[in-house]
Amino acid sequence: MLPSYARVVRYAGASLYIGSWASGFSSAREDTRGHPCSNGWHRCASRKFPTLIREAIDFVLDPVRTARTQLGDLDKIEKTFIGLKVEHFVRDMLDVPKGVRDLRIAGVDVDIKYSVKGDWMIPPETFSREEPCLVIASDENTHQCWLGLIIARQAYLNAPNRDGKRSVSAAAFRIYCGW
Repeated sequence: MLPSYARVVRYAGASLYIGSWASGFSSAREDTRGHPCSNGWHRCASRKFPTLIREAIDFVLDPVRTARTQLGDLDKIEKTFIGLKVEHFVRDMLDVPKGVRDLRIAGVDVDIKYSVKGDWMIPPETFSREEPCLVIASDENTHQCWLGLIIARQAYLNAPNRDGKRSVSAAAFRIYCGW
């Protein structure tokens, strides 16, 4: 049974569950029976998720070896690598397999997008098929992080950049992103 604050998003015949926590963080999940967090999955994930994001950032900053302690100390490629670490850590936390995209939830391929600014860039191969995306953001200044789910429909996205990627429009984000 889902908690009263959860809602179900149907996508391609699968059910993706969205649940919100008081901290403003949400999660998409499938049936978690047998998962280490199955008795209190939401509490478990809400404790683990902020630590997961911090570990991904610290992995790239490598403060002990490099003396870097701020995201501003990183170049563009290193910031991109944080997204890759977040992808791996989220897949491990959710205990789901890698799919054609970043992971599979309830048999559906899901793309993971991480941003420190909340301006996720959705690639054509994701929005052309209207696939779901886990959108993740963090704010170093407030020490907060968020996880949401949006179906990458072209109507929800801004005009493409030169690479053909499109960002989530502010209006669509407020209306369609499950936090």
